[in-house]
Amino acid sequence: QMLATPSAGQTITINNITYPMTNDQLSGKLEFPSFMPYVGLGWGLGKPLDKGLKFVFDLGLAIGSPKATLSGTGTALSTAQAQADIAAQQQKINDDASKLIGLPVIKIGVGYVF
Repeated sequence: QMLATPSAGQTITINNITYPMTNDQLSGKLEFPSFMPYVGLGWGLGKPLDKGLKFVFDLGLAIGSPKATLSGTGTALSTAQAQADIAAQQQKINDDASKLIGLPVIKIGVGYVF
């Protein structure tokens, strides 16, 4: 999640258009789906029921693409043109994010059986 709150007199560029900032804020987030199939390869050292120290390692990929949402508030970012530029910028981010096929996952574990 991100929040951009520039000081008065600063500018922000959205969809290649520069807007002067006064009391404006641009917020956004990039979220992966709540359910993502997982493909991985794992390795463990030691039999599960044997006493002693155990090590595990797993390397894989959670499959799914993130989605971005952007919103702007304030004087400059509330205009129809600014809202259209924010929507266009959000679409560009989502187009780029759709190229991601997933989220890499590495799990390392240590345990001890008494």
